[in-house]
Amino acid sequence: MKNPVPSKPFVQLLIAILILQSILLGCLFVKASSLDNKINQTVVDLREDEAAQSRMLYNEIDYQKSLQRPTLLAKENLLLFPELKITLPYNDVTKTLQYSAEDQAGIVASITSTLLDDHKERQLGCSWLVGVNLKDGKPLSPWDEAAGSVKLSDGRTLYIVAAKAFKDNEGSSTEECATEAWRFITPKQVADEFKKAQSY
Repeated sequence: MKNPVPSKPFVQLLIAILILQSILLGCLFVKASSLDNKINQTVVDLREDEAAQSRMLYNEIDYQKSLQRPTLLAKENLLLFPELKITLPYNDVTKTLQYSAEDQAGIVASITSTLLDDHKERQLGCSWLVGVNLKDGKPLSPWDEAAGSVKLSDGRTLYIVAAKAFKDNEGSSTEECATEAWRFITPKQVADEFKKAQSY
């Protein structure tokens, strides 16, 4: 018995199906390759984001390690800032203060508090509450303001600059600080305590 020879239209249909199948497989390969590239880019982006988060965490740890606590003078119920040679009354606000002296002579100090509630990533941080110095009371940036000065008994003047809620035209803002991070302690409260400073 002889095998039947397929008809010409059947062969053409079979060739068309094979060509269509090849085109579909090529499209699937291109799509899979594109999807693979997107997945790889997402993995790279996630790794970069994780690295940025780690750097931010390590920077915060380094910052916290650099902070100093004022010395408690228990008999006098005072806190001593030795670099500035000043004391403040010991109370519920001042006992939470931490600072960093920003120059070798201790003339400038940045003040923060353990009462801050700031665990968000922000363009502008909320941890800086007050800056004090013995040179002038000029604000250093648009998000701080002169908050007063104290004439000390040794003839020096202590200038106080406090952080404030601020938003600029480029979207930088510390407005969230006032409603979120500064809920338990405010720059004004800390500035008011420094207005009670005395020479030591």
